[in-house]
Amino acid sequence: MTRSASSSRSILTTNGLVIGALLIGFANHVAIAALFGLTRNVDAYYAALMLPTLFMNLFLDYLGKNFMPTFARARKESRELASELTSSVVTIVSLVAVGAAVLLALFGAKLFELLLPGFTAGEVELVHRYFLIMAPTLVLTAITVFHEYACQHDEDYVRIAAIRAALPVANLIAILALSPLIREYALPTGYLLGHVIVFVLMARRANYTYSCRISLRRDWERKIFANSAVVMGSGLVARTKVIVMNYLGSMLGGGAIS
Repeated sequence: MTRSASSSRSILTTNGLVIGALLIGFANHVAIAALFGLTRNVDAYYAALMLPTLFMNLFLDYLGKNFMPTFARARKESRELASELTSSVVTIVSLVAVGAAVLLALFGAKLFELLLPGFTAGEVELVHRYFLIMAPTLVLTAITVFHEYACQHDEDYVRIAAIRAALPVANLIAILALSPLIREYALPTGYLLGHVIVFVLMARRANYTYSCRISLRRDWERKIFANSAVVMGSGLVARTKVIVMNYLGSMLGGGAIS
């Protein structure tokens, strides 16, 4: 098989997996609506997703995009340097994610109370309980995003698309299998299980040697974090629209956020 034919096949397979994941995601929404309806309990799940989504949009997304070119430059010099860079960034970001998860677990109820003025005290407490189930995904995602960029550098796009599809698949299975037992708690549980599966699969695929290290070298780690901070400031308003949407949706009655 020629290189061009192999590349075309890879593109078609990747696009097929992406479309398949989108269809499964759509099936998730249909299953949620069919099993639970558009209620405050379902709204609470989507409201609890607000904090993990913000963490991804405001922190990990910018870091990941600035990590990729620096990682590519390090890989050109040596695989050892690329492994050191990735290990250091993963360690630093993981510690930040652990700290964020702990703080949000402790003070999330008060924060959700401010962000969801239309929710009753009981509904806010439900949002917080959902978030506690999903809190570990902050750490899992913080690691997975850099493993994914390492795989992208190796042009492992088909495997990346297949691993990404594990998240909506796990969500759908959890919704269908667990909802008779734990009702709406199947939603955050499936979200967590999906991220665990994606984390394990992507960690096994990432082609680098991890070592627990923290470095802030000027031309490597420090450059990634500094550039990310600059870009993050310019896109702050656009990335926080989810806060406004949930804030307003909380005051419109059951199903508005869903």
